Amino acid sequence: MIRHHDTGTKIQVYLRPAERNRLERLTATLGASKSDVVRQGLEALERQLTDPDQHPALGIVGIVAAGPASTPDGSDVARNHDDYLAADELASWSKRRRPSSQPHDSE
Repeated sequence: MIRHHDTGTKIQVYLRPAERNRLERLTATLGASKSDVVRQGLEALERQLTDPDQHPALGIVGIVAAGPASTPDGSDVARNHDDYLAADELASWSKRRRPSSQPHDSE
């Protein structure tokens, strides 16, 4: 059966043996041509890269919304975020400090 596509550009792709085997398995599983499998793969990759739920940076949006909006003392985390960041930074400084070694009298 000859398939006619509206438009298309012929490309050449070099595949490693494992990739070639994967392509063969997918064509058999899907009952599709190699070209169709490659097209579907491109579409799936594009959806993955443009889906906000899959984007690592966008994944942090709304994390705080899932938790309480305030601390136990009633402070508003969003409004006072600089204070919390500064407190955490100061706390990390004290953790890094080594006990000072003062010279001992050797009398």
